[in-house]
Amino acid sequence: MGQKFKRVGKCHVCGETGHYARECKDRKSGPPVANSVEGIQHLVANLHMEEIDMILEAATRIVAARGGWYLDFGAIVHVCDSRCNSSYPHGGNPSFRRCAREFYISIKERFQLVLGGVKDLEASSSLVVCFGEILIDFVPLVSGVSLSEAPVFEKAPGGAPANVAVSISRLGGSSAFIGKVGDDPFGHMLADILKNNKVNNSGMRFDHKAKTALAFVSLKSDGEREFLFFRNPSADMLLQESELDVKLIKQAKIFHFGSISLINEPCKSAHLAAMAIAKKCGSILTYDVNLRLPLWPSEDAARKGIMGIWDQADVIKVSEDEITFLTGSDDPYDDSVVLNQLFHPNLKLLLVSEGAKVKSIDTTGAGDAFVGGILSILASDLNLYEDEKRLREALVFANACGALVVTKKGAIPAMPTREEVRQILKQEGRGLTG
Repeated sequence: MGQKFKRVGKCHVCGETGHYARECKDRKSGPPVANSVEGIQHLVANLHMEEIDMILEAATRIVAARGGWYLDFGAIVHVCDSRCNSSYPHGGNPSFRRCAREFYISIKERFQLVLGGVKDLEASSSLVVCFGEILIDFVPLVSGVSLSEAPVFEKAPGGAPANVAVSISRLGGSSAFIGKVGDDPFGHMLADILKNNKVNNSGMRFDHKAKTALAFVSLKSDGEREFLFFRNPSADMLLQESELDVKLIKQAKIFHFGSISLINEPCKSAHLAAMAIAKKCGSILTYDVNLRLPLWPSEDAARKGIMGIWDQADVIKVSEDEITFLTGSDDPYDDSVVLNQLFHPNLKLLLVSEGAKVKSIDTTGAGDAFVGGILSILASDLNLYEDEKRLREALVFANACGALVVTKKGAIPAMPTREEVRQILKQEGRGLTG
């Protein structure tokens, strides 16, 4: 540990030249920690939210001093340097670099940080693949009116699985989307939007005959949403099993889907095949019911279709209205009904959403932001179910994601960043999780 390593360029602690990081006057001393992978893992496991905020703020200052714009490996390592009681120069001892690398990966996986440098080192290890529809939402520029009363509409990208994929990416996670759009201006626009939001869109397919789906969505004065869909058939309904990106599905730590892709063939068969591949490869299956009754042939068909895959999902998100619809009970808070009819032996988590509790401009995408928030944490912490404290923190984080979305118009454009969620939790006097 007493060996020194020649530095090249500026000190990563203060930005000055002519001395080692361990000799820097700005370097704060910290408690000795074992300089081993096990020691690093122990340190990360015991970090508090205030400590991670301190590390991030200090690392951000270092990067800014170097003229950079993203947090990188070197900055994180050197801020954490004093905590580990050693230096990790980029060109130094390989064991030091390996230890620093382990710290970086551990901290990234636990807190889902948006980091540069070796950001993609283990990207596939926390990949969430979202399957289903992506479409264009047309949203009234005037709030609180019905579709027939709206004078002007604004186009916004949407579709629940795509919304979730963007939500995860905006929060610093790794996500991909599988679905089909038309080989038309809207379809290519949607593919570009996913790419620009750092969502892997390699699983998208383009149909040369069918058009990209359109939906008109309004939030009426009574708080109810009104939908009008243009499909018949749209490209998302026509995804074939042979068009699935099997390699991408096999990489998923979490495979997420809704129920709209179960309504029509051939997409239904493609959906079931994708689920089977993901399940066989050990992915966690997450299911957001996302009931859109007008798209189903009948209420009975909707119940049968939605419940047909119920026992295969590991995590299910359902709303109060959907509980009422699926169970026939007038009371969605009747635990006996929920447990008897909706819980199954393999279900790890059943999430019930109650709707927006804040002043809303547009509620489109709020549930998807909530799902994205919880999945962004679950992807890097598969034992989340077993830790009630962490689960509660994750739910607070996910609720904040949903609350932010309803303050803007549209779904994908409104998805918050991790920093926006951090700010709202700070205002509410809560620490950051996720």
